[in-house]
Amino acid sequence: MTIDRSRRGRTGPSGPAVALCNCLCADAAVLPAYDRRAMLPRLLPLAPADLAEDWPALTRRLVARLARALRAERRRGRAGLAGYDIGRHLALARVLRAERQRLDGKGEEPTIR
Repeated sequence: MTIDRSRRGRTGPSGPAVALCNCLCADAAVLPAYDRRAMLPRLLPLAPADLAEDWPALTRRLVARLARALRAERRRGRAGLAGYDIGRHLALARVLRAERQRLDGKGEEPTIR
């Protein structure tokens, strides 16, 4: 008896987080500049008014929400749940890093690595 280990019939993760991850996993030289209005709504349920202004208090709230979402995603991964999405995990980690960079106020535009 042989076991078929091909990918036929299996589907991988999909959705907006995967599309974002595909963009983020590209070569660093071709990564787009961080655009919080485009990337954050793909990862967190946000209204356009939530991103209307760029105040430090808003950024702190976003960092807290991103950190909570990342912890939840890590928990799903460690538990081996079917809802775990590596693309979302990577995207959350990278966007959280960019938002923390913005909060630190280093003067330059936040980059995603």
